[in-house]
Amino acid sequence: MKLAAAALCCLAARAEPDLPAVATPAGAEELALPLPVFRIHASDADNPFQAVFVDLSDPGRPELNVIWRDEDNPIPLFDVVYDADRWWGLFHLSTSWPFFEWDPASTGGHRIADVETITYQMTPAGGLSTLEFDSTYAGDQPWDVVFALHIDATLPLGAFETVEGRPVVYVNTWNHLFSNENGNPGMPLVELSDVPVYKGTREEIEAFYEAVWADYGLPW
Repeated sequence: MKLAAAALCCLAARAEPDLPAVATPAGAEELALPLPVFRIHASDADNPFQAVFVDLSDPGRPELNVIWRDEDNPIPLFDVVYDADRWWGLFHLSTSWPFFEWDPASTGGHRIADVETITYQMTPAGGLSTLEFDSTYAGDQPWDVVFALHIDATLPLGAFETVEGRPVVYVNTWNHLFSNENGNPGMPLVELSDVPVYKGTREEIEAFYEAVWADYGLPW
């Protein structure tokens, strides 16, 4: 419990990059894409949406990296373990008792922020054809699933609702896995359509968080 308390104290005081100050604003090319309209469970208000980063390194396959401030496991103790793993690499969750394992060899992700990726496939004429979810698809998992599995999926644009030509992407699990369908019917949703958009790669995003990471004097 002392370790958990120390982890909570450190993580609550963690530094975060000032994205508006360090990131490059999206230009005309990035903003011309039909960026998703996200619909997410209203209970996630404690983990505010941060930004979408658009990577046009391959114009035929734009990559969208979507950032939230945090992601909260529905079991509080597991959430402490999960955050410590993402920041320091101290533990990792397991599906067998006691459901987490000490992992001193892991260096962690050096961030608590959640970064999830969607890759677009474009037609030769420049229209959106399909959306690829590389380990970011929710399948039929509900919001409060404890061990949310990362699933691969590639879906045509026609499988999605659209709002003014933009695909509606549902965020169906607490760790922000995506779907073309609402996996939590009856639960209140918040729609996110006007969000900060920057240009940049996943590597640049990781560098922003690495630049402010600290171990807070802990011996690992």
